[in-house]
Amino acid sequence: MNAEVMHTQYERARGVFGRLRSILAADDVLRQEFEAALDMLRTSYDAAIYENRFIVGGAIEHLAVALFNGAGLPAQHVGRGDMRVDMTVRDPQDGAHAGFSIKASFSSRSVRLINVLGNGSPKWTEPTLFLFTGIGMVYADYELLPDATKRHNDALVLEGGKVTAYVAANREQIIALRIEQPSQGNIRSSKTASEDVARSIIRNFTRLSLP
Repeated sequence: MNAEVMHTQYERARGVFGRLRSILAADDVLRQEFEAALDMLRTSYDAAIYENRFIVGGAIEHLAVALFNGAGLPAQHVGRGDMRVDMTVRDPQDGAHAGFSIKASFSSRSVRLINVLGNGSPKWTEPTLFLFTGIGMVYADYELLPDATKRHNDALVLEGGKVTAYVAANREQIIALRIEQPSQGNIRSSKTASEDVARSIIRNFTRLSLP
């Protein structure tokens, strides 16, 4: 992707994010519903259980789609067919589409951007929405946050120190949200996605049962 195309892509994404930011500044109900949905997800599916980490990450993508739709910014999830972009949003002002990657990191400012197999040399090019505990939703792209990635074994990682500096210097790229660490309960009481899927299938059969 050449620099001009990337710049156009980033400009569209920044514009859409800015509109969401303005809408949420005046819509406490929508903001609070999104915060409550995140709370419910993270409390119900404890990410200390390994399989839940992937489920929570995927569900957050869909919650972000729901947030944009709730704000009147038509969005859809595209992660099934695009490994680098999770959501597209149509700008109602000009009809153009903006694509976003969505990443959540609740215990660190460092973020795994791209999983790497072998000796590949991936580059971060997607407009990205980050969800951070204690901050909220942060928009960033390679133009705004250049040279902030590093190859760590099997992943391209956005370095935490540079993220912290970016957040401090770019308040206009932040939507403040109440995102807290979930209370630590008994891990045995947590739901698991695999069991929920199995139970939904078993309901269709008369002889199969789970305790």
